[in-house]
Amino acid sequence: MTDARLPHRSRLTRRTFATATATAAAIGAGATTLPALAATPAASPDASPDASPEASPAAAILPDSPLSATLPNGGLQADGTWAFTDDRGVTVTLPSTPEKVVAYVGFAAALYDLGYEVAAYFGSATNADGTPAGVAGRLPLDRIPSVATADDDYTVDVEKLVALGADLFVGPNYDITAEPAVIWPLDADLLAQVGQTAEVIHLAGADGADVERTIISIVNLAAALGVDTDTPAVAEAKAAFQAAREALAGAIAAKPNLTTLWIAGSATGFWTQSNGTDILFLRKLGVQFAGDDLGAVGEQSWETFATTWASDVLFNDDRQPHWWGVEQLTAEIPTFALHPAVAAGQVAPWRNTFVSSYAGFTPVMEQYTEVFLTADETVLP
Repeated sequence: MTDARLPHRSRLTRRTFATATATAAAIGAGATTLPALAATPAASPDASPDASPEASPAAAILPDSPLSATLPNGGLQADGTWAFTDDRGVTVTLPSTPEKVVAYVGFAAALYDLGYEVAAYFGSATNADGTPAGVAGRLPLDRIPSVATADDDYTVDVEKLVALGADLFVGPNYDITAEPAVIWPLDADLLAQVGQTAEVIHLAGADGADVERTIISIVNLAAALGVDTDTPAVAEAKAAFQAAREALAGAIAAKPNLTTLWIAGSATGFWTQSNGTDILFLRKLGVQFAGDDLGAVGEQSWETFATTWASDVLFNDDRQPHWWGVEQLTAEIPTFALHPAVAAGQVAPWRNTFVSSYAGFTPVMEQYTEVFLTADETVLP
């Protein structure tokens, strides 16, 4: 669920969040500070029988994660109001089920896969050449509008939210305990303005959450919004997801000594990945990562690429041209071809941008399964 401007979701420390927050502040539009709507922490609301919130997989979060084992859930209440508890443990309430939902493009695409169409989306939905980005999935961009400002896909035009009559705003939060709470890619001031127009739901994009947790949280949100999530189509997508997960786990288990490195590279260096929702999911399945003992945060030097960061397989971010592809890296970075995985021809695309839905992540797992099935785990001595 990553935007091109968010290079990676690194080891989760206050230092890395400060960097991400500074980046988001630079991206978000300058705005007059307005007081946010009061958000009242509360116990999870009693979801209606139609909502059928899914349970949280016990391994979906890390032992030291600030996230609750109870996933976001909610729905219509006995008194006719609507409530939903998000990953902050905050329950937002509305007089009735929201009718105008605005969501981050990746979440909007995931809801669409479940049969729910948002009123609008925010975030960048297209590539540099104008084609739909991977994070947009099957979202009908010709019909569903963006609420971005005219000159920046990475911010929000609050006037558009007001004109739309938005009553619910849903986005990713990369530090669930931070104060003030920030939704990527908006700064705190802009989010405060959004909060004057719509209730805001935060779904964790870090803090130990993996992609499966996100998928189930969005299923619960769709159910709370009135979608029947027990249809044959959803059941088929979930079954395909589970089958793909089992196949991937089997391929990983068959290569217990295989080490991987996941990077996004440019002229100045490369970013390593350690704690994204997809990477945490792969960790659960047993993938081994180069550099896990280094505690590295941020951009790494190409000088150490072939030695300190040696691996059997290299997964390179596929979001070109923002990040460099293999051909450009080979041509312009002298140490790139010296990396053991590159020299062995074991370089694969890292699908860093994906839709957090059963249907959206299944093909990603299938591609990774093929890589693990065919990879040589003896590249490194």
